[in-house]
Amino acid sequence: MTLSLLIPGGLVGAALVVFSIVNFDLERLTLNRIWTGLLASGAALVLGALFAVVVIGFFWVIGLVQWDTDFLHAHYNVPWALAVGGAIYGGPVGAIMGFVIGVAAVVTTSWSGVVVLDAGPEAKGIK
Repeated sequence: MTLSLLIPGGLVGAALVVFSIVNFDLERLTLNRIWTGLLASGAALVLGALFAVVVIGFFWVIGLVQWDTDFLHAHYNVPWALAVGGAIYGGPVGAIMGFVIGVAAVVTTSWSGVVVLDAGPEAKGIK
């Protein structure tokens, strides 16, 4: 696996997750809400791609991407090494996906006026 395959797939996957999160409650699902969700997912995808360039670009410049790729290729048959190499990729990719989901939630809430991620009554102290 290379970053040229992982990053686009991760961003598109995050956009699909975001669209699902935004439109998870079918009671309030309208055509306007679907369009807002699609636009918010698209905006989050574009901003996430820019954020990915910054994050992965930083790790590329300091040499971590090449080191990890070489490490994974050299230890392709060692399970603990694959776990370590995958964890090194997992941190930045998780941060990028979290950024995409957060941007989509904020954008959807501001564009539609509907709170997407609500803490619920228990977190608000309501019984």
